[in-house]
Amino acid sequence: MSARHKERRWLLLYAFVFFVTLAIGAYALLIQLQNSGIGAAEFFEPITIDLSQPLF
Repeated sequence: MSARHKERRWLLLYAFVFFVTLAIGAYALLIQLQNSGIGAAEFFEPITIDLSQPLF
């Protein structure tokens, strides 16, 4: 096995570990948002600004 092939194998392993960690972090964040009472509907609800009232 050449050194280049071994290097590529480690790079693939690091990439796999990185993306798995990223996915677990995103999943944990999603659970945390759901537990805090903010559902997906409220979280992505557009912000409405009442233009009949002065902003400042």
